[in-house]
Amino acid sequence: MPALSGPPNAPAPAHSPKKLTYAEKLRDVRWKRRRDELLRRCNYTCCECHTPLTSGTMDLQVHHVVYISCLDPWDYPDELLLVVCDWHHKERQAVEQAIYVEVGKHLATLDLRQMRRQPIYAFFEDDSTLDMFPAWQREMLCWLRDKPDQS
Repeated sequence: MPALSGPPNAPAPAHSPKKLTYAEKLRDVRWKRRRDELLRRCNYTCCECHTPLTSGTMDLQVHHVVYISCLDPWDYPDELLLVVCDWHHKERQAVEQAIYVEVGKHLATLDLRQMRRQPIYAFFEDDSTLDMFPAWQREMLCWLRDKPDQS
């Protein structure tokens, strides 16, 4: 029995592009260009210890202060990227992780209505803050921000 195919003249099914792993994204030319741009802007110097790359004693990295699942590494705004040496990269990750855990514990005690009343939510008053998010997520955040309080 022949395999079933779609109706005659039906378009071929679209193939979605292969989803890249994070490691593959860091080898992508778009990330390499973005990374080089940030390193040049910071004069190849760690933002924490101010040691220049020319000292030959360290490797500079670009640190993502927070990960946003819908963004590729090269799509982050400058405010969320820091040029740091290897040692300070590890140190920042450890300190930031401890902060995220404490913030997470606090958020776990709140419902959405209470979260909208938190001072940090005021950052979303300005739509330009939302520009870093894709359209679908921006719409959801605006809807949450503007939704009448149901209490």
